[in-house]
Amino acid sequence: MNSFFGSMRKAVTLALTGLSGAAIVWTPYAHAQGIPVIDVAAIAQAIEQVRAWEAQYKQMVDSLNQQKQMIDNTTGIRNLGMVSNAITRNVLPPDIGQLLQATQSHDALNLLASRNFGALSQAMQTRSAQIQDLMRQINQTQDAKSIQELTARIQAEQVMATGEAKEADWLRSQVQLQSQAIDRAHLQKMINPGAR
Repeated sequence: MNSFFGSMRKAVTLALTGLSGAAIVWTPYAHAQGIPVIDVAAIAQAIEQVRAWEAQYKQMVDSLNQQKQMIDNTTGIRNLGMVSNAITRNVLPPDIGQLLQATQSHDALNLLASRNFGALSQAMQTRSAQIQDLMRQINQTQDAKSIQELTARIQAEQVMATGEAKEADWLRSQVQLQSQAIDRAHLQKMINPGAR
């Protein structure tokens, strides 16, 4: 692009020089006592025309640069999807349901539940901090595209936070169900000590 502008600048300079020379060569001579007369007004007018073309050229370059900046502000990749992203995995293990069902005592159930509730609580706190950080970054961005990407990222974080809250509710209900199952199993053993 710079070579294009350099070429145009040279062309304008050559045109200015050429017009000046042409005005000198083809200007009708007034013969007064054998001394050639140069039409200075025609040369001045040609110079003004080239200056007007130069000003018009500069305006077009400025307009082109502004349009390019507008395009850059609304397109492209800002890589804001991974900004402030401390949680990139599922918080609960994929086999948590099986692990809960495998517990045979309240102590084991409470230990498993405590670990997983702790992980969920930490993830929700981290997620909340990430959302706050992303909101602060909106104030620091320079273009609309970045703000759109940050807004989309905040929405995604909020969806994930909602998912983590639902996982916590699910875990709570599963722990309660397993606790009831453990109680039933203990009661069954007390009622029928010889049965498995």
